[in-house]
Amino acid sequence: MESIPVAFDRKAFLHTLDDQIDSIALDLPLRG
Repeated sequence: MESIPVAFDRKAFLHTLDDQIDSIALDLPLRG
């Protein structure tokens, strides 16, 4: 049953990473 939590953590991690990329993408035009 280890694969289920690992898959969930990976999905959550990717979602967080996606949010960070979105934030950076929004910041870049303001800094440019």
